[in-house]
Amino acid sequence: MFLRKLSKTKGMSDINSIVHEDEEGNELSLEEIISSDYDLVLTYEQEEMYKELRYLVNELPDRKREIIRLYYGFYHNTTYTQTEIASRFHISQRQVSRIIQKTLKELKAQLVAENIVAVKDEEKKALSISLKNNV
Repeated sequence: MFLRKLSKTKGMSDINSIVHEDEEGNELSLEEIISSDYDLVLTYEQEEMYKELRYLVNELPDRKREIIRLYYGFYHNTTYTQTEIASRFHISQRQVSRIIQKTLKELKAQLVAENIVAVKDEEKKALSISLKNNV
């Protein structure tokens, strides 16, 4: 029995085994190849999510859009505090905080609805209710 199990793994390599060596003697393992591919996929997914998020932010009403852009640094990577934003819009810092919280909840609900972000089932139900109430 044990020998049959071993025969199934006969062609498999150890994940740390060297699969390539360049002219300078630098070794490349299977693990390094797999992890670099994973990083590429993760980077691509992050870029796609960022594009979708920017699109959704651009679709927000003017005031919400500007507050989110200022707070998260959409302008030349310069972020503003809630107090700075409040003085710019002539509202209280607390109102800015509420607008940011509500808008982020709406954006998250839209990302979940479009299957861009995965969440637990309980959270998905709460977000879908939130999205319906805001439509």
